[in-house]
Amino acid sequence: AAACCTAKLGWLDSTTCESVSTTGSASTTGTNKWYADYASSGTCKVDCVVASGSPSCGGVLSNTAGVTLYDNANACCAAKFGWQDTSVCAARATGGYSGKFYVSYQDNACLKDCAVATANPECGGNPSDLSTQMFSTGAACCAAKLGWLNQATCASLSETGAAAAVSGSEKWYVDWSISKCVKDCPTANGGSCGGLAESWESAEFTSSSACCSAKLSWKPVSDCAL
Repeated sequence: AAACCTAKLGWLDSTTCESVSTTGSASTTGTNKWYADYASSGTCKVDCVVASGSPSCGGVLSNTAGVTLYDNANACCAAKFGWQDTSVCAARATGGYSGKFYVSYQDNACLKDCAVATANPECGGNPSDLSTQMFSTGAACCAAKLGWLNQATCASLSETGAAAAVSGSEKWYVDWSISKCVKDCPTANGGSCGGLAESWESAEFTSSSACCSAKLSWKPVSDCAL
């Protein structure tokens, strides 16, 4: 049977071909190779018994004719789910998480691909849109997808789930509630400090004059900054 399968049915998985040829049925344990499971999981799975306890197992394929099998999840994901980040696809294949970051516009931050838990507020679970771009750090995600936000605040929210207790950048931004340029530092410090810039307030100017010129040019200089 093995020689026949090799010579005449070389495109089939040899183990399945030999099993069907000699016993009339496919293997009951599977090939333990990876295949694209479009119908159920939308990721790659192993051709093995689900009851084996491995989250990678997608069940034994009844017929592997025409099914491309792979030695590992990464190879399967790269070949069959190219629109997904390979590390996310491979992690989902084993019931896990990639540890990478993706943007959440409704949260004004990026979320980490990790198990949602009270103790880990930065975790958002697997992205609901599997084609979304993934990043290795929260800071990189913020820079690429949320560039208009205060980057230090965005990165802190993304990577820890909370804004960092910081003293501010000492740069200037516009506090539109009073239409003045203020410094990014705690109000308790006095002077021109207008409080720590919120995630949507970009403290980008090194001087009050630069802030006034760029953002409040219609105001008299004497009434522009705090």
